[in-house]
Amino acid sequence: MNLMAELWTQANPPTLTARLEVVSSFAAIVRNLGPANFIYSDSEILFVHGHQCTTTGHKDTLSAGLFILCRTCSPTKEKLKIEGMNVSLEHNQQKVLLVATIPLTNENWIPLAEGEIHAIARGQVLASIKQKETPVY
Repeated sequence: MNLMAELWTQANPPTLTARLEVVSSFAAIVRNLGPANFIYSDSEILFVHGHQCTTTGHKDTLSAGLFILCRTCSPTKEKLKIEGMNVSLEHNQQKVLLVATIPLTNENWIPLAEGEIHAIARGQVLASIKQKETPVY
């Protein structure tokens, strides 16, 4: 977080490119310490970094550290049934992006490659980096 703090000392918010460079540098450092799958948000952008599978019982079938799935929700009119409340939800088509350590459904979850970083906002990937592994010195 100290690395990211320097970007926010300017009058204007940092660019996506500048933020992605800082997250990328951090990811390269922590990958040398062991499995480094992480999700980080700076309150505007969600950054996801996939490294290696750490989920117990899945190492034989899964090699990715994180998976993503893009969904589009259809417009609906629905009512939440909560005792004592009457809440009606009306929404237009909404795009969402789910991130998980293992696929949660039988849908087409996309594995992140080792060292892959996505910058996500409003249900879509804004930018991506695929890093090569950093050599250990």
